[in-house]
Amino acid sequence: MELSKEFKEMNCNETRERINESFDVDFQLNLPQYLDDIDTLVKCCVKNVVADYDLSSSSIIIYGKSIITVMYKASDGSTLSNIFEEEFSKTFDITSCDYPDFAEVNVFTAYSNSRLVNQRRIDVHTALNAQINVFCKRCTHCLSSCENAFIKNREKNVLNIKATGVSSVDFDEVFSLGKNDSQIKNIINTYIDCSVSDKKIIKDKMLVKLDCELSIVYCNESGKSDKIKYNFSTSRIIDIANCLETDYSIIDARICQLYVKPKVNNDNKLCDIEAVGRIAVSYKICSIDKESFSVDSYIPHFKTISQTDKLSIKSNPIYYYDSKSFELTFENDKDMVEILDLNAQIVKVNVVSSTLNCAVLLRFFYLDESSQLCYYEKEEIYSLKLNDIEMNGEAGVNLLNYDFVINNTSKINLRLSIDYTAFLYQEENIEYITDISTDEMLDDSNTPQLTLYFAKKNESVWDIAKSFSTDSKLIIDENELTSDIIDTRRVLLVPGMWGYEYV
Repeated sequence: MELSKEFKEMNCNETRERINESFDVDFQLNLPQYLDDIDTLVKCCVKNVVADYDLSSSSIIIYGKSIITVMYKASDGSTLSNIFEEEFSKTFDITSCDYPDFAEVNVFTAYSNSRLVNQRRIDVHTALNAQINVFCKRCTHCLSSCENAFIKNREKNVLNIKATGVSSVDFDEVFSLGKNDSQIKNIINTYIDCSVSDKKIIKDKMLVKLDCELSIVYCNESGKSDKIKYNFSTSRIIDIANCLETDYSIIDARICQLYVKPKVNNDNKLCDIEAVGRIAVSYKICSIDKESFSVDSYIPHFKTISQTDKLSIKSNPIYYYDSKSFELTFENDKDMVEILDLNAQIVKVNVVSSTLNCAVLLRFFYLDESSQLCYYEKEEIYSLKLNDIEMNGEAGVNLLNYDFVINNTSKINLRLSIDYTAFLYQEENIEYITDISTDEMLDDSNTPQLTLYFAKKNESVWDIAKSFSTDSKLIIDENELTSDIIDTRRVLLVPGMWGYEYV
């Protein structure tokens, strides 16, 4: 029997390969000639960020930057520092996707340690963990209608990852101390915080605005340390094909280049500071789409053959966007007399069992009871339950601001404010019909026009109709049912389809 059919095209991005692999990077740092020798190493702080990646049919190469801040004491007792910018790369094989389209790349720092080799060289070892999701665009079709056939459709809200990538925002800022005529002798320490103040998606583009706070501790010409903060904003329009105003975004901004130096002002005094750098903006564009899948079909009085395919989907997504304030406590094994500079950073975010987990890294240097300069670094986890139903998820967290209170000489209470974007979903493999055909006509000539059927609780009217080669609507109308699912054991009247005509 010839069948007239219609099909619906379905386009989606599937996660075809997940890479979770650890690797190490090692650097040899040599002090610039203009800096004095190292007498005592105070700290060696390492920040790692993905700057870019190259994706091919067989591999993905990630390119990263390590921003390494070294602070030390010279032989004359002065405190000096230097920022090193190092590059690293790592290649990962792709085995399950011949034509990958884009990837989501995250690199997390497991640990870092440093070793003072001599007065001018420091060896740095860092253990990293790469978590990569490789996406392939999939174009398939689903049976939408067929002459003489009954088709059962299932509607699903589906979370679709439309695009991911890494872009960059450059800045070049000059600011003055502004307090007095005291000149800068040397810079001791530098921190920079970046937060997303605004994001807006328009067709094929996304506008990202960033608020940045630069914190600098310096030594003046009198030998005393002082601190200054400078705030500035920057923005970038990122080209993203096929994104729409109705899409959602998850954004993470991290510094990947930074160069800070004193600069003479118009009075020829060393009272200005120039900060040049680059911010890596990682983004993920998502949409929530309503999809209809043909999950079952049959043609009355015929043996029906259905061709099927499977699709992995993120179903029933729930969107969250909110702000939250919380407090974390950090304990030090040494007494802290004075905190000279402090920085907090969210270094890792994930969703496990509907719980949003944020790893907060606290770094600061301080004076102990002996007025010795010391460095502190520790990571704590903040967890936020989003839903009582255990679901997987995607999330991004933006650190808005933070401050701290010294609870006692060895304990700090860190207070943070964040906003977060999250999606919870259920991972599901759905089987759908791509085509249908008939094999042979069934011998149901002796089937009565009306059959008594003892239905079980929770039985589907569709399944009953299919087994009797009739129309489920006839069963519903005949028995005055209000649902496709039988709510209790009962007797049903099942009409036949003797008047059914075929073309």
